[in-house]
Amino acid sequence: MVTLLLREGENQKLLQFNQSEITIGRSRDNTIQLSNIKASRKHAKIEIDGSTVQISDLGSGNGTRVNGEKVTFHVLSVGDEIKVGDASLVLKDLDADGGESGAEGGAAASTADQETEIEVRAVDAPVARGSAKPAPKLRKK
Repeated sequence: MVTLLLREGENQKLLQFNQSEITIGRSRDNTIQLSNIKASRKHAKIEIDGSTVQISDLGSGNGTRVNGEKVTFHVLSVGDEIKVGDASLVLKDLDADGGESGAEGGAAASTADQETEIEVRAVDAPVARGSAKPAPKLRKK
């Protein structure tokens, strides 16, 4: 299980995932849907393989940063901060077994593809010229 702390605008949410791939961006197709206009529709992808967590930028317009450095690919460690547009994600915990977590005081075990997504309220941001619209809120699954 991977635990990420999402900060977007004034909102802060703890997200937990058991899947091996987490996509990030404004599109509804993403695992983590962001509402800030500086994030691309398909911005970045986090992949988990056992105890290895890595992030890849998907050719985003504004880039992906890890601990302040622009990256196209990076192996993440607990505590790393990922910046996607104006949003930030902090890798809080990685529990390769999917069971109880030691670092965060114990998260309950869950099924292989279960995820916990928490609604993030939209942030007021200027809309780009053309047909772009602010992304809708995350839906609780």
